[in-house]
Amino acid sequence: MNKTTETLIADYENACNKILKAFTKKQGLDDYGWIAEEIGGTVSFGDDYFFDIKEIIVDLKTDQPKGLILKWQEENIEFNRFRGDKLYISYESYTKGKRLSDYEETKASLDNPLELIKAIDNNF
Repeated sequence: MNKTTETLIADYENACNKILKAFTKKQGLDDYGWIAEEIGGTVSFGDDYFFDIKEIIVDLKTDQPKGLILKWQEENIEFNRFRGDKLYISYESYTKGKRLSDYEETKASLDNPLELIKAIDNNF
């Protein structure tokens, strides 16, 4: 690896660690580490929460309220606990208002096609 590449990688890793530090301070989390020591990948906060760098950046960049990302992960886990067909909503979509309960409403409509057709007809 040449010196320029080494410098770029070191700068990237430093930036990721600074982002992680800002996130942990904002969320009040500790006991964290990069999984498999892969800086810029996924971070483990004890055995409770796991976030990848993209989710952390979304949280900071969009100035989400403290704890929203924790609630998002808990809701994803709880929703899928006993489901065969696992569903997942990205954190970015969650911050924009998308919820797993939206899926249930859509699925209920699809389970009853006549009601779905009536609802569509009433809206046009």
